[in-house]
Amino acid sequence: MKGVIEPYLNFKGTTRAALDFYATVFETEKPQYLTVSDLPEPDKTEMQNYTSNMDMIMNSTININGFNLMASDVNDEMTQDADEFVEGNNITLSWSGENDEDVKKVWQQFVDAGSTISMPLSPTFWASLYGILKDPYGIHWMIQSYIRPDET
Repeated sequence: MKGVIEPYLNFKGTTRAALDFYATVFETEKPQYLTVSDLPEPDKTEMQNYTSNMDMIMNSTININGFNLMASDVNDEMTQDADEFVEGNNITLSWSGENDEDVKKVWQQFVDAGSTISMPLSPTFWASLYGILKDPYGIHWMIQSYIRPDET
């Protein structure tokens, strides 16, 4: 089964500063950012239930020597386990599969193993399937059917 695992960092409002810093340190291109204001409707309106900050980073990617690092801003309203957010321990693994069948298979194996679902596997504007869960070992995962165009 083909797929890609990438680390995904969460920050409380400092994603842009952190990734801009990493770009400088590793002398790479500037990161790509998607903010709340960039979201299509109705997602933009829905996000306004969680934040009034239209510049909040919803997703960003930086490529460091062929390695993708992704990140986003979070706030207490967006995280179910807000009291568990600890700087330095704010990482999620993202697995992107090439097709919906593989994604459903991987998702179901996590669920069958006793994972806690934070966001059920469902379609989004960027992926045909996307879901978030915490595995039985405490690791947070984003599972999605999405491969960036440069990887196809």
